Amino acid sequence: MPKILVADGRETLQQVWDNAPDLVLLDLSMPGMDGIEVPESLRQDTRYQSLPVLLLTASDETEDRVRGLNTR
Repeated sequence: MPKILVADGRETLQQVWDNAPDLVLLDLSMPGMDGIEVPESLRQDTRYQSLPVLLLTASDETEDRVRGLNTR
C-alpha cells in the first residue's frame, strides 16, 4: 500500500478525495486545517464516515486529548 505524505490539513482532504485511502493518520497541529477539523470535514461526506482516522499529538495538554477523543 503506497503512503501519501502531505504538509497541511487542506491538502490532506484533497488527497483523501483523490486517492480513497484505507486509513488517515493526522497530527493535531497542522497548518491550514488542524487534526480536529480534517476528520470533521471528512465525516460530512457519507463516503468517509467510516474511514479510520488516527490522531497523534505531542501535546501534553488534557484539553487537546479530550478534543481529539471527541472528534467525530
